[in-house]
Parts: sequence; C-alpha cells; structure tokens
Amino acid sequence: STAPAGSLWPPLVAAAVSMAGTLWLTGCFHEDGLCDTLDGFGGGWTKSQILKIMRDSRNGSYATMGGCMWVVAKAALLAELGRGAAGAGGASVWAVGGSAGAGPCLVVAQCVARASAAPLIYCYAYVVDDEDAKGEYYNWFGESRRLLGLRRVLVALATAAAVAHALLPAAAANRALLVAAGGTAVAGEYGRSVLGGVMGDFLGATICVLELAIYLALGADTTRADPRPLLRLPLVGGLPPPYRGVG
Repeated sequence: STAPAGSLWPPLVAAAVSMAGTLWLTGCFHEDGLCDTLDGFGGGWTKSQILKIMRDSRNGSYATMGGCMWVVAKAALLAELGRGAAGAGGASVWAVGGSAGAGPCLVVAQCVARASAAPLIYCYAYVVDDEDAKGEYYNWFGESRRLLGLRRVLVALATAAAVAHALLPAAAANRALLVAAGGTAVAGEYGRSVLGGVMGDFLGATICVLELAIYLALGADTTRADPRPLLRLPLVGGLPPPYRGVG
C-alpha cells in the first residue's frame, strides 16, 4: 500500500494511508495487545494486578499515550524511510537484495517482527488467564504450544531471514534481524520475570515494539552516532515511574 500512496501524496501522508490499510487488514490485532500490555505493565505492581488491568477493555493513560506515541513514531519513521528512497519522487525501489524505501522496509519489518511469536511461545511458558473474556481464544495458544515444535520455529525464523535478505541489502537485512533477535530475547526474559511467561497480548505488544525497532535500525544514521547518550538510556529506563499505580 505504500507504493500507490507514495505516488500520490507526500511521504508522511503516504505513511499514514499505508498504516490505515495495514490496521484495517489486521483488525488492529497486535495494536490491541500493545495497548493492553502498556496499561497492565504500566499500572500494575503484581502479576494479578497486571492481568486484571489487561482484562479491562477500556484504555487507560498508558495505553492512550503509548499507543499514540507508537503510531506517530511509526508514521514518522516510514515517512523518513520513504524520503530516503532512490526511486523517482522518493518511490520505493524493489529489487532482489537491493530494495530501498518505505515499502520494502515495511514488508521486512512486519514479517520479521511477527516471527518473534514462534520462539517466544516455544521457549517460554504460556500464561493462561481463565478470567479474561478473550481467554477462550488466546488460551488456545497455550494448548497449541505442544504442536509448535522446534522444526516449525526454525521454519518461521528461516522464512523471516529469507524475506529480509531477498528484499534488503545484506547489511540492512542483518541489522534488522539482529535487532529483532535481541528484542525477542529481552521480551521473553522480561515476560518471564513479570508474568512467569508470555501471553497473547504480550506477544502482540512485542511484535509492535519490534516492528518499530526495526524501522529505527534501518533508518538510523550511524555516522552521526554519539555513544555517550546511548549509554545513559538504560539508567533512565530502569528508574521506577514516580506515579505508577496511581489513578
């Protein structure tokens, strides 16, 4: 959807139209998980509190602000990737192992990010919440875990890697895959430490965050990187929110 949109409108408008098409096709499936996870992990202190908040279909402050920030960041990153395309008028260039622009990056990011669900379900316990109204659907993942198997996990990962290398130059493809692999590992351990495993909404949130991280990696200008502020990020991110659980 980025190709026709990019031929009609400026990059930011084209990115918004493309995102609208993607959200319509998927029914905001993963974005719903992102918002529920933001509310639960942002407002809950214990596992039971987190699950109770995630069961609430209403959006809280964390979901509203975090979801808005995610949409704005994704649109801005896709627009920037579109501006950097080598085609006429900034249109995406499609070539085996040499694509450029927002279109190829969108395909790769969504494919690679979604592949994270397979190893997470396989490697970590699936948290079942029987009190969730959506539990009958989501908890099916817990039952199907035994059907996944290592071979299917490897097929999912190999498919994601093949798509990345088929579309992007080797350096860009490897950067996207490395970011996704690191993010998947961090998400799995974080879910295990807080929930004791993973669950449907958490998987959706991981996919959304990884997709954004891949755009950041593909659009980053490493020639201007200053490592000093980056080293301070973990310290800031590790600070507890002063108003967590209030309101």
